[in-house]
Amino acid sequence: MGLTASIISIESSFRSDPAVADPSRGEDLSSQLDRTEKEFFQKYGAWLSIPPVPQLYQRYKDKYYPRSTSVSDRGRVEVVAREIADEMKRDVSILPEFMRTFVHKEN
Repeated sequence: MGLTASIISIESSFRSDPAVADPSRGEDLSSQLDRTEKEFFQKYGAWLSIPPVPQLYQRYKDKYYPRSTSVSDRGRVEVVAREIADEMKRDVSILPEFMRTFVHKEN
Protein backbone atom coordinates (compact mmCIF):
# COMPACT_ATOMS: atom_id res chain seq x y z
CA MET A 1 0.00 0.00 0.00
CA GLY A 2 2.83 2.39 0.86
CA LEU A 3 4.58 1.58 -2.42
CA THR A 4 1.36 2.22 -4.36
CA ALA A 5 0.87 5.56 -2.61
CA SER A 6 4.49 6.52 -3.38
CA ILE A 7 4.10 5.66 -7.07
CA ILE A 8 0.85 7.60 -7.30
CA SER A 9 2.51 10.55 -5.61
CA ILE A 10 5.46 10.44 -7.99
CA GLU A 11 3.39 9.93 -11.14
CA SER A 12 0.73 12.50 -10.36
CA SER A 13 0.89 16.10 -9.31
CA PHE A 14 -0.85 15.26 -6.03
CA ARG A 15 0.54 17.01 -2.99
CA SER A 16 -0.66 16.45 0.54
CA ASP A 17 -0.53 20.20 1.19
CA PRO A 18 -1.14 21.80 -2.22
CA ALA A 19 -0.13 25.29 -3.22
CA VAL A 20 -2.63 28.03 -2.54
CA ALA A 21 -2.43 29.61 -5.98
CA ASP A 22 -1.66 28.04 -9.33
CA PRO A 23 1.03 30.21 -10.94
CA SER A 24 0.60 28.37 -14.26
CA ARG A 25 -2.87 29.98 -14.48
CA GLY A 26 -1.47 33.46 -13.83
CA GLU A 27 -2.93 33.40 -10.34
CA ASP A 28 -1.43 34.65 -7.12
CA LEU A 29 -2.70 34.78 -3.57
CA SER A 30 -3.16 38.55 -3.48
CA SER A 31 -5.55 38.40 -6.46
CA GLN A 32 -7.53 35.64 -4.72
CA LEU A 33 -7.68 37.69 -1.51
CA ASP A 34 -8.78 40.80 -3.43
CA ARG A 35 -11.56 38.84 -5.14
CA THR A 36 -12.69 37.38 -1.82
CA GLU A 37 -12.63 40.82 -0.20
CA LYS A 38 -14.88 42.21 -2.96
CA GLU A 39 -17.35 39.37 -2.38
CA PHE A 40 -17.19 40.04 1.37
CA PHE A 41 -17.96 43.74 0.80
CA GLN A 42 -20.88 42.85 -1.47
CA LYS A 43 -22.35 40.59 1.19
CA TYR A 44 -21.56 42.55 4.37
CA GLY A 45 -20.80 46.07 3.11
CA ALA A 46 -23.49 47.74 5.22
CA TRP A 47 -22.08 46.18 8.39
CA LEU A 48 -18.61 47.44 7.63
CA SER A 49 -19.70 51.04 8.15
CA ILE A 50 -20.98 50.50 11.71
CA PRO A 51 -18.45 51.65 14.35
CA PRO A 52 -16.11 50.15 15.50
CA VAL A 53 -16.06 47.73 12.55
CA PRO A 54 -14.17 49.99 10.08
CA GLN A 55 -11.31 50.42 12.55
CA LEU A 56 -11.25 46.73 13.45
CA TYR A 57 -11.37 45.70 9.80
CA GLN A 58 -8.43 47.96 8.97
CA ARG A 59 -6.46 46.66 11.96
CA TYR A 60 -7.04 43.05 10.92
CA LYS A 61 -6.17 43.81 7.32
CA ASP A 62 -2.95 45.62 8.28
CA LYS A 63 -1.93 42.75 10.54
CA TYR A 64 -2.99 39.70 8.55
CA TYR A 65 -2.95 40.66 4.85
CA PRO A 66 0.86 40.56 4.58
CA ARG A 67 0.95 37.21 6.39
CA SER A 68 -1.88 35.86 4.23
CA THR A 69 -0.19 36.78 0.97
CA SER A 70 3.14 35.27 2.03
CA VAL A 71 1.88 31.73 2.66
CA SER A 72 2.46 29.16 -0.03
CA ASP A 73 0.30 26.20 0.95
CA ARG A 74 -3.25 25.63 2.11
CA GLY A 75 -2.16 24.32 5.48
CA ARG A 76 -0.61 27.69 6.37
CA VAL A 77 -3.70 29.53 5.10
CA GLU A 78 -5.75 27.52 7.57
CA VAL A 79 -3.37 28.45 10.40
CA VAL A 80 -3.62 32.18 9.58
CA ALA A 81 -7.43 31.93 9.25
CA ARG A 82 -7.66 30.26 12.66
CA GLU A 83 -5.49 33.01 14.20
CA ILE A 84 -7.83 35.65 12.74
CA ALA A 85 -10.91 33.81 14.05
CA ASP A 86 -9.36 33.44 17.51
CA GLU A 87 -8.46 37.13 17.68
CA MET A 88 -11.92 38.06 16.46
CA LYS A 89 -13.47 36.04 19.27
CA ARG A 90 -11.43 38.09 21.76
CA ASP A 91 -12.46 41.39 20.11
CA VAL A 92 -16.13 40.52 19.75
CA SER A 93 -17.06 42.14 23.07
CA ILE A 94 -16.71 45.63 21.57
CA LEU A 95 -19.13 44.91 18.70
CA PRO A 96 -22.86 45.63 18.70
CA GLU A 97 -24.94 42.70 19.99
CA PHE A 98 -26.28 41.54 16.61
CA MET A 99 -22.71 41.32 15.30
CA ARG A 100 -21.51 39.38 18.34
CA THR A 101 -24.23 36.82 17.72
CA PHE A 102 -23.20 36.55 14.08
CA VAL A 103 -19.50 36.14 14.85
CA HIS A 104 -20.18 33.41 17.39
CA LYS A 105 -22.45 31.63 14.92
CA GLU A 106 -19.92 31.78 12.07
CA ASN A 107 -17.00 30.54 14.17
